[in-house]
Amino acid sequence: MCALASVERTESQWKALFATEGLELIQTISYKPTSYESITKFVQI
Repeated sequence: MCALASVERTESQWKALFATEGLELIQTISYKPTSYESITKFVQI
């Protein structure tokens, strides 16, 4: 992430970001909790 000048986002930040595009978070699946890796499901509202 440092090479791309990116940041990690919290769940509330993801919700706010996708809400601006008309999407709502419906589920977060953590498949590697020790490194905070997850899959998120969004639906169009």
